[in-house]
Amino acid sequence: MKTKRFFLGILILIFATLLVSTKLEIISFHFKFWTIVLTVLFVFLLAQGIGYRRISQTVFSIAFLVILYAKELGVQALGTWTIILVAGLVSVGLSMIFKSFGRNKKWDWNWKHKISSFETDTSEKK
Repeated sequence: MKTKRFFLGILILIFATLLVSTKLEIISFHFKFWTIVLTVLFVFLLAQGIGYRRISQTVFSIAFLVILYAKELGVQALGTWTIILVAGLVSVGLSMIFKSFGRNKKWDWNWKHKISSFETDTSEKK
């Protein structure tokens, strides 16, 4: 938890420095502030989704990044709602395929212990 806060804090400080340096024209890097902020947010959510194996979070983070950079990617003709619909369909499809590998499959340690103790318990009560 501390490392996540540390890296997020460093990232925010870097963006603050970039913002001030571009406004003072020290760096001639032109960007839209909110595009960069949203990019950082969606990349963070994408990494978190991959880390926690959340299919929907990963797919929708990619979809929103595609929406942000549609012009650069050359997919403007698709439109925002089409990209969101495709992301929803991909998310549902992948969730159905990988359902057994996701968070829904929980291991019950008590159940395992009961089976192993049942199998090894050979004493008979009279």
